[in-house]
Amino acid sequence: MPKNERIALMKTRVLSLLLISVFLSLNVFAQTSAENNIVLRDHWFIRSSSDQAEGLLMPMVRITDDGRVISQPGYASKGWYPTSVPSTVLATLVANKVYPDPYYGNNLMELPGMRRWDSPESNPFESSWWYRTEFDLPSDFAGKHVWLKFHSVNYRAILWVNGHKVADSTQMEGAYRLYSSKVEMLGSDVPLTFVQDEKDLAVTFSESVQPLSGISDQILASRFRVLRVTHDKGWINDDDPGTVAPGWLRRCNLGTGDFNNDLTTSDIPGDAWNCSFTGSNVSVIAPKEAGAGRIEVMIDGQTRAKVDLSTGDTYKAQQAVCEVTDLTPGRHVIKVVNLGGGPVAVDAIVVK
Repeated sequence: MPKNERIALMKTRVLSLLLISVFLSLNVFAQTSAENNIVLRDHWFIRSSSDQAEGLLMPMVRITDDGRVISQPGYASKGWYPTSVPSTVLATLVANKVYPDPYYGNNLMELPGMRRWDSPESNPFESSWWYRTEFDLPSDFAGKHVWLKFHSVNYRAILWVNGHKVADSTQMEGAYRLYSSKVEMLGSDVPLTFVQDEKDLAVTFSESVQPLSGISDQILASRFRVLRVTHDKGWINDDDPGTVAPGWLRRCNLGTGDFNNDLTTSDIPGDAWNCSFTGSNVSVIAPKEAGAGRIEVMIDGQTRAKVDLSTGDTYKAQQAVCEVTDLTPGRHVIKVVNLGGGPVAVDAIVVK
């Protein structure tokens, strides 16, 4: 949800998302307090928007309604699959016994679309899926605006609230939305151009490209190329390319509201998480929780802050625990050091 999107208050809210993807996690925040929030984790239902998928999985129920109807309070969701978020479509269908556990035996290869001869028309994962929930806002939200904070939408979604389309797929793209600023072909100086939209990245070469050098298999060398794609973005995730964190552990699919639904964590004092960035302003995003330790934030080898990540309250995701605003525009290196006292985590950095 873009930061400038606000949603007017009503007592009963219905969220319906037509996901051009399969993963969702969100919170609702009151405008006046970051602590006053509702985590919409449970009581979700999902349903395919495709006739083909309905014929394969749910022959007794057919959706003909659009988002205006589906997002109304009290809409009958008979035939929908219950779930919690974050959850993929496949994980939900496995939990509802539509498909067997894909991690057992050869079950993975029996899933639709896994065999090259499977037709797209019979693959329920080729279509968009609805995610739907209803919830009541507390009375102390009256007269305020609320923010819908989406932590993980892969990759695009259309959002409906109480019969109104709040955002479409050009506004709601998840943590993997990357707009390329530079594309290079390694091992070649052939000029190229590229165009990127919300669907794909198209690269065009100005002349024929020679086979890759150093590869003895000439068929392989002539058919494949290696591209380096870089991009400009404000958020750098804890495990993005360019981050270095020896000794730290990556934890994913946590469902606790963290950016991109993952963290890089450390239990050993002295461990350091490093990343280079280009900008004049950087913020460290990390969770706070009971029993957490302390971190030292260093920029270009100089200590800028020491931060206690512990809190006596409940788990707090995506906290801006440190901001440095006086950097010379250009390239810098940030280091986050575990000072001990408990486990620590890095969620992301925000660069301006």
